[in-house]
Order: sequence, then C-alpha cells, then structure tokens
Amino acid sequence: MLIYLWAEDENHLIGANGTLPWHLPADMHHFKTLTTGQTVLMGRKTWDSLPHGALKDRTNLVVTRQDNFSAPDALVLSGRVAIMNYDWYHVDENIYVIGGSQIFELLKDQVDQLEVTRIGASFDGDVYMPDLDWTAFKRIKQNAHPAAGKNAYPYTFETYTRVAEK
Repeated sequence: MLIYLWAEDENHLIGANGTLPWHLPADMHHFKTLTTGQTVLMGRKTWDSLPHGALKDRTNLVVTRQDNFSAPDALVLSGRVAIMNYDWYHVDENIYVIGGSQIFELLKDQVDQLEVTRIGASFDGDVYMPDLDWTAFKRIKQNAHPAAGKNAYPYTFETYTRVAEK
C-alpha cells in the first residue's frame, strides 16, 4: 500500500529552506511510530534534508533525476520513469511517501492512504503540499490535540483512505 505521510500548516506549507518550519515533538513521534520497520520513499531533496542520513530501522528509497547518485544505506531509484513504472499496486508492504512536493505530485493518482498532521498555525516557507483530489478519499480517523508542553501548536492527526478507483 502506498501511503502519504506529511505535516502541514494552515496554508499547506510543508517545508522551508530544506527543513521543517516548526518543532513539534508529537508529530516526530507519530512519524517514527508509523514508519519504523517500514519502507519510506522520498525525493533527493528530502534525503538531503535528513540530518543523520538514512532513517534508522526503515528501508529508505530515494528518487532522483541525477545519474550515479549515491545515498548511503538507501536504495536509489533514478529518474521519473523508474518511479512511474514501479508496480505499486502489487507491493505487499506499506510504503510511506514522506516528501517532497515533487514526489507527492508524481504519485498522487496512485496513493492508497493519507496520513496528515494538520498544524494549527502559519509559518514562512517555500514548499507546499500539492493539491490532492480530496473527493477520492474518506477520513477514517481524526485525533485533535491542543498546544501543550513541548508541542507549542495545536495539531490534528488525520487518516484518509481512498474510496475512488485509481
């Protein structure tokens, strides 16, 4: 199953200069809980933004247009053709697509499930979540949290599943 996993602010912002524009420990814990032991798929810019390289205890897949790109402790898919021709429909495991916006745009017609953290605040940044066809999905879970402790912003974890044919 192909699953998008991202956090966004009130304006659908997902990044700022190669980093997250917010610090929200609960979201990082949620991310780790969902992805540990799973496969994560990301674009090269997202890979470059990881402060410690490959995400521990996960299979890391990196998509890039660059020939001969090397990503230590990760598998590299080179080129748009490689990712578009991959047989996502017959994958027996969960693959979490974790960014960036170009990868989200590229696979939006193939995604099965959405895991989004909506942050109740606005930030400055330069990368936004692409528009999705929300009519193709049904929300199956919603868990809202107020700002508290180290989590300075209110946030909501939401899960959507595809209801329309791909």
